[in-house]
Amino acid sequence: MKAQQLLSILLLLVGVVFAIAASSGGGSSSGGIGLGGIMIMIGFLWYAVVRFRIWWHHR
Repeated sequence: MKAQQLLSILLLLVGVVFAIAASSGGGSSSGGIGLGGIMIMIGFLWYAVVRFRIWWHHR
């Protein structure tokens, strides 16, 4: 579960960097921002699920 938590944080951070890079590029394409946003949402959801599973199985 620690590996999943690390991977979810990594996906979230890559999504943030991707969205910032796409928005600061000055281009009219919003595809990069959309993809970055999707990566952020998936990373955050994955992180929340893993944290819940860690809490649920805590002994």
